Amino acid sequence: MPPSQLHVQRVASTQVGEPVSFLSGPLANRVVRVQVVELQKAELGRKCGIKDRRPLDPPPAVQVKLFELDGVGTSQATEHELMHLSESIALGFICFVDLFPFPEASDPPMEGISESLPSTSRSAYSQYEDRAPSPVLSSSLYSPLEDLDLVDSAGADFEYPVNTPMDTIDPAVIGLSTSLNPPSMSGGVLPMRVPYNPIPAQNAQRQETAGPSPNEVVAYVNGAPVIQGSCCTTAFVGTTFVSVSCFNLHGNSALLSVFSDLAVTITGTVLIRYRVVNILHATFEHAQRPVLAECWGGPVTIYPANLFPGLQESTDLTKTLSSLGVPVNIRQTERKRRRKDDGKRRLKRLESAPSTG
Repeated sequence: MPPSQLHVQRVASTQVGEPVSFLSGPLANRVVRVQVVELQKAELGRKCGIKDRRPLDPPPAVQVKLFELDGVGTSQATEHELMHLSESIALGFICFVDLFPFPEASDPPMEGISESLPSTSRSAYSQYEDRAPSPVLSSSLYSPLEDLDLVDSAGADFEYPVNTPMDTIDPAVIGLSTSLNPPSMSGGVLPMRVPYNPIPAQNAQRQETAGPSPNEVVAYVNGAPVIQGSCCTTAFVGTTFVSVSCFNLHGNSALLSVFSDLAVTITGTVLIRYRVVNILHATFEHAQRPVLAECWGGPVTIYPANLFPGLQESTDLTKTLSSLGVPVNIRQTERKRRRKDDGKRRLKRLESAPSTG
């Protein structure tokens, strides 16, 4: 499917998306700006169960673009896109994803979803809204990237609270750790990462009406805030880190990341955030590996098993990626959900058919 026309205003540190000077590798001694765009967005998915795991369809795919800056610091500064790409340039680039609930203020309706879910499921935005929250999504407060080391532009260490936006990460954690499971739980309760500071009663109502703090907002979707505290990346099942590879796409070299093995364990409408880092080559501007680029994908609808409408024919891009060796599922025709009485009707037709023996 083509990228969504959803209007997303990104709120991130100015370091994300800024040009960097690589110290090693094919891009050494060159000032490069990295950009990531969603090439194909997932349309729907079926809630992942213990024995039933179906990836998002079509598989999300992003393209990483590189722009080299010439004459930096002068009035004649120019920028041009690098077109002659290779696997050696792609080596070290990693794209990873985070999951967020779709903001209630612009949440598209989902027929039959609300009544199928327990009333205890609440959106993280209900504390900022006067109206009753929509019970379409429950989110986790733990993000698998919480343990990554963070630094500011000067290299000073910080102690960020839980689910604070991250602009720089420790390459050792990404390069060596492949487990995305949350820490061990005792009694089903996640351990506290920061001391709990209850809100005074006289300030609780004031905070509800004031709305989220600007430091908590990571993006605005159609004018509605997306809160870092609502991040539910742990609802992903599958590969959330994908290496960037170079492909010959329609006669041109392109750096792509395809998330062909990605399922979700919750229902509702969600958003995917893509971020790109380079774990092999350091940059002059940062002591640790920074987040080089970021983009937000279009909304994805996750259905319960009993409401899943079925799958459409594979897109042309998915078929092209399959021909290039990417492990994706291919369907030549539409695959609709079977009704419960389809099997009984077929059995009756077989019993009523005249015998040919």
